[in-house]
Amino acid sequence: MNREKIKKILAWICIAVIFGLVIALIVCSFTHQSTGVILSLLFCLMVVPAVFYIILNYIKKTTHTDAED
Repeated sequence: MNREKIKKILAWICIAVIFGLVIALIVCSFTHQSTGVILSLLFCLMVVPAVFYIILNYIKKTTHTDAED
């Protein structure tokens, strides 16, 4: 697999995870879940994009194209 295809797949996974977290946050907010659940969802909404950014940078550093050689 080339780097661009991996980046696109990870981007779609990240979008799906963030969308799921937002939906879960909305549902938990309207169903009056505990504050701990809501705060953990908010924490995940901040951490997930950072983790995917780190993964994408790792892929960028470890994969080489013919133009870089």
